[in-house]
Amino acid sequence: MLASLDPHTLGLAVSVVLFTIAILAVFYLLTTRSYPGSECWAVSLTVLAFAFLSLQLRGRIPDIVSVLGITYGTFLSMCLFYDGLARFHGRNGGIRLNPINHGMALLAAAGILLHYAFAGAAANGRVLLFHGFQFFISLRMLAMIAQARSPSQRVPYAMLSTVFLMVACVSLTRIYLILNAPQITSLVQEDLGIRMMMLINIVLVIVLWFSVLLITHMRIERELEEARSKAEFAARTDGLTGLKNRHHFEAEIRREIERASRYGHPVSLVMFDIDHFKHVNDQHGHLVGDEILVELARRVSTVTRASDLLCRWGGEEFVLLMPATDDNALKAAETLRRHIEQHAFPQVGKITISAGLAQLRPGDDPASWMRRADNALYRAKSRGRNRVEKEASDFTSALPLALQWVHGFTWGHATIDEQHRVLFDKTNRLLERCGGSDTGEVVALMESLLNETERHFRYEEGMLKKASYPRLAEHGAEHARLCREGRLLLEEFRCGRVASGVLSHFAVSDLILGHISGEDLEYVSHIG
Repeated sequence: MLASLDPHTLGLAVSVVLFTIAILAVFYLLTTRSYPGSECWAVSLTVLAFAFLSLQLRGRIPDIVSVLGITYGTFLSMCLFYDGLARFHGRNGGIRLNPINHGMALLAAAGILLHYAFAGAAANGRVLLFHGFQFFISLRMLAMIAQARSPSQRVPYAMLSTVFLMVACVSLTRIYLILNAPQITSLVQEDLGIRMMMLINIVLVIVLWFSVLLITHMRIERELEEARSKAEFAARTDGLTGLKNRHHFEAEIRREIERASRYGHPVSLVMFDIDHFKHVNDQHGHLVGDEILVELARRVSTVTRASDLLCRWGGEEFVLLMPATDDNALKAAETLRRHIEQHAFPQVGKITISAGLAQLRPGDDPASWMRRADNALYRAKSRGRNRVEKEASDFTSALPLALQWVHGFTWGHATIDEQHRVLFDKTNRLLERCGGSDTGEVVALMESLLNETERHFRYEEGMLKKASYPRLAEHGAEHARLCREGRLLLEEFRCGRVASGVLSHFAVSDLILGHISGEDLEYVSHIG
């Protein structure tokens, strides 16, 4: 069958396909977002197309030009692809062209030219040098792919590895066959292998370019996802103090009201601000005022519980949401006030705060609850500042600071309930360690909780898929959001940008009470 193929027609068809792919590559490079290395890939394809064209022009152009075109053009194309991959992954060490690859390509091309000059029409030696270099650069490419591959991009990297593994195998096979073959004087007419090579090359080039597109697309998607996660995090974080902001608090207080209504646990709210903060700004300047706010946020974070939510409400005003507290809330607020009063701020010395405290009542909405806390804060201001005032109601009986498994958390599915219990246990272990000095242990516990959460989510989604749960896509998206936010918070904690209390609050409020006791209620009727 190969013998029936006209080599010139086949070569021309291959050249046309290569030029088409090269034009598409250049168009893609010019019209979409590109990364370092993309230009190397586009030039690589273009050079390869011209290399094949030079082979088809044999007899119409000087033989030496044709030989140089197909050999060095192919070598240069492979070297440029390697350069593109290295630059794409930042592994080029600041060098645009890899000197080892390009040096070997020049040596191999020079050897082929010398062989042509002294051996004339006999092509066996040229073929050996040609495939020897292809084997060398394929091994280099496989080593680069092995170093650069990402677990999230297994498919495109597996395709790239397959392509260059095939090139290496074909090159070895050709070397073996040429060593045992009679002298060939015309590769195009006499060597059926070169026709097979044309067909194989066109398939490999198509797979190669598809892999490049896939790698680039997946990188764009990953960066968009990371940017979206960071934007979500930034939208809920105060840029000055690093605390959660008003937008986050307003969403969180609604969820806390819903949880308290469902499970009946007490929740307390503290609003506090810095006394005479305007004088600080007037006397020391707004930059010092900002430093005071940052230091205050840091000091308050050290005396709040892991499950509490501390947010900056605006200006010098802060809010503190304390689940599972009633009469202990007043003691906690007083402890917080004394802690600030006793602390010497390097910029201004002593400052004080005033605080208002309100407990959630049946029928409260966020506005009514906060209005009572704000009124209590106003009373603290009007009664001389540097004090804590509570609303006109009694605070009774406290609850322990630990998640308790109650009957309301049981859904009736043995595996799901067992996985939920494991998440409860891991969260409680995290709560025990948050606020301590061993940050490494907190990181390990949070990592363990996130890993277990992801495993549970995978199982849950598989189960809901089998049950044809109609809101599976939304439920899966919420899973992805929680995992993404958890990983981002863990990284922020590793870098020292958030306190351990942020991790524990995420675990308790978002993951356990928010998702397991909230979102998961939606699918109970589908798993019976």
